[in-house]
Amino acid sequence: SLPNTSRHNSLPSTTRHNSLTNTTRHNSLPNTTRHNSLPSTTRHNSMNNTTRHNGLNNTTRHNSLPNTTRHNSLHNTTRHNSLHNTTRHNSLHNTTRHNSLPSTTRHNSLPNTTRHNSLHNTTRHNSLHNTTRHNSLHNTTRHNSLHNTTRHNSLHNTTRHNSLPNITRHNSLNSFARHNSLPNTTRHNSLPNTTRH
Repeated sequence: SLPNTSRHNSLPSTTRHNSLTNTTRHNSLPNTTRHNSLPSTTRHNSMNNTTRHNGLNNTTRHNSLPNTTRHNSLHNTTRHNSLHNTTRHNSLHNTTRHNSLPSTTRHNSLPNTTRHNSLHNTTRHNSLHNTTRHNSLHNTTRHNSLHNTTRHNSLHNTTRHNSLPNITRHNSLNSFARHNSLPNTTRHNSLPNTTRH
């Protein structure tokens, strides 16, 4: 019952936990942080502009796009570096991401090139401007926190999922890793005789 107190049982003249008068009672004072019950308090997935795991405006909600899967729900594959013997994050089969050439790369149609962090206005993994794959681009992120953008099929001037000829985004490469972990292939610009940009 003390005004403007939020110490959680640690003020002088305070008792053990809800027993004396003039004591902080654990979630009962005005202007006291009550463990997820005050306005302007982060309540674990309940604030505006907070990623609630599928709850932002203009955000892909986790498995809600047509013909796509957001996180860990593909058959024999996952979204976040855990595909079965493959990880590319939408693993195309011998093709690229950005110019739909068979057996070519993501952004400039070079055969046997890589895919990482250098395309303008599109990318694979955390380094493009205004778009990305994995939670670290400007004005967009990978995992339920894109700002006014979605993960699958909504990038500006690009198509993420199932739109290039001869392309399979999810569940298509064998023995292919997204994050530099499978033999004979790496995700971060380290494939033999290949360069992504």
